[in-house]
Amino acid sequence: MAVACSLGASAGAAAEEAAGVDPAWAFGAEIYLWGATITGETTAGDEVRIDFSDLFDNLNFGVMGTLVAQRDKLTLFADAIYLDAEGDRRTTANIVGSSVTAAATLDLKGFITTAGAAYEVFSSGSTGLGTTSIDALGGARVLWLESDLDFDLAGGSASASESGTNVDAVVGARGRTDLTDRLYLTYYADVGTGQSNLTWQALAGLNYSFKRVDLVGGYRYLSWNFQDRDTFDNLKLHGPFLGVKFGF
Repeated sequence: MAVACSLGASAGAAAEEAAGVDPAWAFGAEIYLWGATITGETTAGDEVRIDFSDLFDNLNFGVMGTLVAQRDKLTLFADAIYLDAEGDRRTTANIVGSSVTAAATLDLKGFITTAGAAYEVFSSGSTGLGTTSIDALGGARVLWLESDLDFDLAGGSASASESGTNVDAVVGARGRTDLTDRLYLTYYADVGTGQSNLTWQALAGLNYSFKRVDLVGGYRYLSWNFQDRDTFDNLKLHGPFLGVKFGF
């Protein structure tokens, strides 16, 4: 995942640093597909789940990517996801305190971005097998959500909708461990609060470096526990991802 990606220092940048010249900025990007399942609990206690297979079948539009700028030990990053999807499934609804089976339709539009800065606080060495670097990070996560939830019941129907923006400050850490000269691990975790009670994110990826691009696959979990949303008390996205990283 791109918020955990790191750009290796080029030979030219290393030479500049050795010569006492400020290293130049290096830039990178990642395009990825996140096979996320969406789960949540409404303020009425109804549980909602849309599997990725259902989401993909009903996906109207989606964009997932990250931009990274790195200079010496400092990294600036911005990860963004936009989804416009609908899902239909049988689910459980809590109507007047009773649990019943219902046909649920969720029309979901959402934009999620996590952006901030990271600074290297630990490095076990510059090169070699097992080399590990750890960055401390801080930033913000913004969620814009527009949702319409409809339950079709035997005796009638129920619905809920909401639209709004949620902003939280986050802190965390990210790292990289080289396994071979081409294979490496990336990992990331953050936690924060603000307009939500709690939001947190964790991911781990296995990366393979080709000549011009890196291929990455892994698993990501993203969660919110809200304070006063109209429809959802909590919202979770979790599942595997696959992406391509490149520098420019």
